[in-house]
Amino acid sequence: MPKLFISTSFSTKVDSDGNVTSEYRNFLQPILDATKEAGNEYFCAVEEANWTMADVDPYEEFKADLNQINQSSTLLALVDGVVSAGVQIEIGYMLKLLETDMSKRLILAHPLDQPLSWSNNAISKLPGVSVCSFTSSEDIIAVL
Repeated sequence: MPKLFISTSFSTKVDSDGNVTSEYRNFLQPILDATKEAGNEYFCAVEEANWTMADVDPYEEFKADLNQINQSSTLLALVDGVVSAGVQIEIGYMLKLLETDMSKRLILAHPLDQPLSWSNNAISKLPGVSVCSFTSSEDIIAVL
């Protein structure tokens, strides 16, 4: 079964104690649940870290995320009006992989009421990249 890497904002979505905000978790959890219910194997760093910014070496975490992207056939980037440096790095890494492996896919998923940023709009025109404008997790599952 193809593996899905779900790229999400993380460091900007935590409270002062380092826990993912309830608002962001309430946004993300239904997407993860629907992905799992649809039978998709996935990796999501926020969930893997138990919804908290752990006291870990950023370099080791970065290497682990890149390894997960290497093992994935699809990167689902959840983007919104605020560009996330981490998500953009992961998008760029997948774009590099797409140059030599066109079986991989990159999906830029954004809320319908929030257009893609300038750079993500440009990225959306590249080979192997598709866009999903969503209002619910079902919209995202339909493109996987």
